[in-house]
Amino acid sequence: MVSVALGTVIILSAHHSFDSWDEQIHYNIAYTDSWVWNYMEYSDAVMSNVEMRVPTGDTLEEEQWIGEWLNQANDTVVLSSQKGRFLRYGQRAYLPQILGLGLGRTLGLSYVATVFLGKFFNLLFCTAVVTCAIRFSKYGKRTLMCVGLLPTTVFLFSSFTYDAFVIALLMLGIALFVTEYLSEEKIQTKRTMVSILAMVVGCFSKAVYIPFLALYWLMPKDKFYSRRQKNLFKAGIFVLLILMFASFILPLIGNVTSGAEVGDYRGGDTSQTSQLSMILGYPLTYTGVLLKSLGTTFASYFIGSKVLANFAYRGIYDGIGYFVVLLTMLFTFVTDFGMTEKTYDAQMKRKILMMKIWNAVLIFGTACLVWTALYLDFTPVGSMVINGVSPRYYLPLIFPLSLIFINQKVRCSMKLENYQSLIAFLMLIGTGISIYCLMLA
Repeated sequence: MVSVALGTVIILSAHHSFDSWDEQIHYNIAYTDSWVWNYMEYSDAVMSNVEMRVPTGDTLEEEQWIGEWLNQANDTVVLSSQKGRFLRYGQRAYLPQILGLGLGRTLGLSYVATVFLGKFFNLLFCTAVVTCAIRFSKYGKRTLMCVGLLPTTVFLFSSFTYDAFVIALLMLGIALFVTEYLSEEKIQTKRTMVSILAMVVGCFSKAVYIPFLALYWLMPKDKFYSRRQKNLFKAGIFVLLILMFASFILPLIGNVTSGAEVGDYRGGDTSQTSQLSMILGYPLTYTGVLLKSLGTTFASYFIGSKVLANFAYRGIYDGIGYFVVLLTMLFTFVTDFGMTEKTYDAQMKRKILMMKIWNAVLIFGTACLVWTALYLDFTPVGSMVINGVSPRYYLPLIFPLSLIFINQKVRCSMKLENYQSLIAFLMLIGTGISIYCLMLA
């Protein structure tokens, strides 16, 4: 409910502007796919949003006038065309927004109300997914709540984007994995399948995060009924990883073999083919560039205001609200596990240690994939710096990062109910202040 309330404030305070990263592009994709059949129409209002021609009002009266103008402009069709009937592989992350836009148009709502409904459906879906993660996970419930209530997270949940879909489903998948891994029972088929499905579907649009599926290779043999079951399960995970990696590696190989010069669609001296040739020709040089990029941005991209309180075109908030959010999150990281869990024996401690080590490896590997993908696509050939890596790309890594802080030495003496209420209250205050300063003030 807190996330929905805060997100609704963001949606309403944005009025008619698109404030998130490339939001007009994401809106265009969601709008196109919201037409059920193979025919679609673009009104003057839609084109105004897609082409970023909607002005921003300085007063409430001006915003009301802009809304009336958009509703009237929606009656003028400026373009109609044919479209495919089915969603493409990488566009399934837009489903909540597609449903909201399609429902608004079917109900005959005004253009402005329909756009709001598209954003609101995205907010509802992502909030529901994180709520399920909290509800069905036995570990890290308060940490999940913190990550779900980060200012940037709520901002993305309330925008046209696929980042929110990725973040929410990865949180669910990893949370259910931790529950399954640390459970002393045999592997639970339903919980495991939901976890794997959440990670796979969440990575449809951004397969660079799929390495976290390899967490399931940690499953010890005593979780299975037989050696054959264990081998089949881990082989299946391997096949899924290969298929997901193939979704972005095969197009790259195709471009290289055909000699196609594919790069940043906005222009510049970018080329996947030439950039990959440079990496393969000078692997040590690129490794140095990559490690330097990872090292110089490590702190700011994991706990800085650039990642925790970044509202894209509205700005980055680094005031008191950000520090409330940061300190609350770090406090929760080190105290959450010790609030409700019993003292574990040596065998369970070894399992937790193995999970920490393997999780750290996957975080590092995923971060390398993120930077390398942007080096191939958005960086001029031969550049000694990597362009285009937004701090928000680290948001899916924050909950996995929290698992490294699992301990039972740091405990909070508060009652669990009071502890949970305090965490929720502090996150509400911190995120609320951030929203007020960047969206309302």
